[in-house]
Amino acid sequence: MDLFRKCYDFTRADEIKALGLYPYFRPIEANEGPVVQIEGRKVIMAGSNNYLGLTSHPKVKEAAIKAVENMELVVLVHAILPEPSIFT
Repeated sequence: MDLFRKCYDFTRADEIKALGLYPYFRPIEANEGPVVQIEGRKVIMAGSNNYLGLTSHPKVKEAAIKAVENMELVVLVHAILPEPSIFT
C-alpha cells in the first residue's frame, strides 16, 4: 500500500471531530519550550519537533534568519545569471 494513500484514507480523526470530540488532539494551553500545559497539567512535549525547546532559542533564530538571507542571495543570483548552476 502506498504510504501517502494510507494517510489520505485515514478519516477516523475527522469523523470523531465532527461529533465534537477531540480524543487525539488536546489543545495546548501554554507553551514554554519543551514543557507545555494541557488540561491544566504541565507535561513534556515529546511529540513535536521542539522537544528540546530550541525553537525559541536566540541562536536558532539567528541561524534561521541567516539561512533565509542566504537563500535570498541564491534566488537573486539565479535570477540574474544565465547559468546559475555553477554556484550550486
